[in-house]
Amino acid sequence: MNKRLTRISKYMSFILCHEPKSIGLKLDTDGWANVDEFVEKANASGKSVTTEQVMTVVAENDKQRFELSEDKSKIRAVQISRKAIRQQTRQAAAKPATPKPKKPAAKTIFTRSKIVQRTETD
Repeated sequence: MNKRLTRISKYMSFILCHEPKSIGLKLDTDGWANVDEFVEKANASGKSVTTEQVMTVVAENDKQRFELSEDKSKIRAVQISRKAIRQQTRQAAAKPATPKPKKPAAKTIFTRSKIVQRTETD
């Protein structure tokens, strides 16, 4: 691979393995992304990538990091896509933090010998 394709391969690894959300790309539950959507969002984020370059990277990558679906419309990173899927799943399943219950206000009780503060639960 030439230097340009090597840079594209590294970029694809970064996006498909670690940070699909950085360009607004969503992976399905098996880690697949639409090739045309990947190219579109990569170009929108400032990278110059074509579908042909993506196909060439997949075909020429000696480490076989990427795979295409049978109809060549979807792509995923082979080994690390599970990590990105877990991360997306965790973020989607994370519940918003519930506020802690407020402590009841302390009541001041005046007695002749001392001042005592008690809460509602005392």
